[in-house]
Amino acid sequence: MTLILVRHGQTEWNVLHRTQGHMDSLLTQRGLLQAKLAGRAIAQFPIDRIYCSDSGRAIQTAGIIAATNPAFPAPLHDKRLREMNFGEWEGLLRDQIIQSSPEEWSTYKANPSAFRAPRGESFSDLLVRVRDFLSDIEKQSNPTCLAVSHALLISTALLSVTGKEKPDFRDMSAIPEASISILQNEKGHWTIVKASSTEHLRELDAENA
Repeated sequence: MTLILVRHGQTEWNVLHRTQGHMDSLLTQRGLLQAKLAGRAIAQFPIDRIYCSDSGRAIQTAGIIAATNPAFPAPLHDKRLREMNFGEWEGLLRDQIIQSSPEEWSTYKANPSAFRAPRGESFSDLLVRVRDFLSDIEKQSNPTCLAVSHALLISTALLSVTGKEKPDFRDMSAIPEASISILQNEKGHWTIVKASSTEHLRELDAENA
């Protein structure tokens, strides 16, 4: 089976570098266009089921993708696909976090395996959610699924299929807005077919050049 992972489009808080986590903000005009272009790129796939985080920005992105492809099924909300819960950091600007929590921020950047957000989640917590979702997907008969989620969750999903029981979270890759990643599962073994591709967004970038 094939699992296509798409990060939501750019949001108002992304532009401000304000931490979202389980909090939310609307897609920007650029984010709306990114979602539409992602929908066009995915049109080549016979999508049998769509999942999305129950955060508004993911629901908004999944809705645009589905509207761009009328033959696609309606998205199903799954809270396991939420971004990592950043607890007390949510709603704060990046500079505010660095100033108020320098040690925690340093751990987050340099040693994420040891990091836990204040009153929030750790990367290990996120990994448990990811693996639980992937395990459920494996058991289903849908050959091609789409999941619209968030940067850290998708990066954790890509890291989780390396086969390591305790992956090194320093190896997490960047997941651009509205990027497309593809995982393939054969006989219970996941492999990465494509990671965080943004080829479909070249049209948008060319317009803004």
